[in-house]
Amino acid sequence: MCKYTFLAQNENGVIRYCQDCDTYNIMYNNLLMNFQKHGMELFKMDLRQCYDYHTENYCVEHRDLRNVTISTGMDGLMFLFSTHEVGELLALIQEAQMSMIMEAEPNQ
Repeated sequence: MCKYTFLAQNENGVIRYCQDCDTYNIMYNNLLMNFQKHGMELFKMDLRQCYDYHTENYCVEHRDLRNVTISTGMDGLMFLFSTHEVGELLALIQEAQMSMIMEAEPNQ
């Protein structure tokens, strides 16, 4: 049975880690994504690339429009986010990664 450590949380999502499974659970709005460390880093890089592109090429008025697509690797299944949601999800992942670093550092 998994025992989770909660790493980050905001009003739309939670990231937790299971040490037994070495898996991160990202629950954001109505999505549940499970990644190992490398997969989460790849997902974060994809999000960052999409976020940077959309913030550079679209005006501020379109930040709540769901026009950011993220491929899932499954034929016919993609995630659709707004630029605002991508930024919020990136912040959540960065907070979770900082929590993991803080937990790994020995107490001084």
